[in-house]
Amino acid sequence: MENSVGSDMFEIGKKFSSFKELQDAINLYEKNFYCNFIKRDSKKLTNVKRILSKSFNEDLIYYSIKYVCYFGNQYRYRSTGIRQKQSLKGNCPVHVYLSVSSDGQQLEVKSVNMAHNHETNEIFFRYLPPQRKLDHKDDLICELISLGANKKLLQSKLQEETGKVITLKSLHNAKTSISKNHNDMDNLYKLLKNDYNFDVKILAGEANNVSAILFLDEGMKKVLSFFPELLLVDATYKLLDSR
Repeated sequence: MENSVGSDMFEIGKKFSSFKELQDAINLYEKNFYCNFIKRDSKKLTNVKRILSKSFNEDLIYYSIKYVCYFGNQYRYRSTGIRQKQSLKGNCPVHVYLSVSSDGQQLEVKSVNMAHNHETNEIFFRYLPPQRKLDHKDDLICELISLGANKKLLQSKLQEETGKVITLKSLHNAKTSISKNHNDMDNLYKLLKNDYNFDVKILAGEANNVSAILFLDEGMKKVLSFFPELLLVDATYKLLDSR
C-alpha cells in the first residue's frame, strides 16, 4: 500500500545544521507516520577528514548517511543459508539519503522516497520490535526478573507502566540476557577467588551493572603493606569485545 505522507519533511535540498536536528526530525516522522527507520550506508566525518582538507561542522558527525524503512532491503550476508531466520523485512523503497553540503556546514537531503509499499498504522507499528524493546538496564525490570516474578503478571504491569506492547518472548529474552551477565560475574569471582586465591570485590552501579572489579594477590598485599601511602592504577576503558 503506497503512502507518501510526510515527504515534505525531507524534500530534496532540505538542510539540517546538526545530526541531532536530523535525528529529531526522523524521530518525529516515525512517531507521526508509524514508520521505523534504520541507519544504512553511513560515512563519518572522522574518516573523511583524513582525506579531504576541508573545514566541517563537527555537529554533523556524518559525512553521508542513508536511512531506510524497517521493511526495506536487507544486506546480503556471506552465509550458507542453512540456518532459517524469521524476518519481517521486505522490499520497501522508502529511504532518505543525506550528505554534507558544499560549504561543509549542513547535512543536505540528496535523495528521498516516502512511498511505502506496505500498510502503516498505529496498531501494527506498536508491535514492531523497536517499540517493544525492553531496557535491560532498567532497575525495576532487572529486580522483578531476578526475583522470578510471574511472567504474565510482569507483562501486565510493564504494559501498564510503559504503554508498550510487551510479549512473553521479550520477557524471556530479557531474563536470558540478565542471567547471562550475572553468571559471567559469578564465574569470574569464583575463578579469581578459588583458582588464583585473590581477594576479590566486584562493585555494581546503576541497574546492577558492574562498575569495577578489584582484586589483590599476596604480592600486591605485601607491596601495599610496604608503601600504604602509594596508589598505582591500571585501567582498561572500552577496548574489549565485552564492552
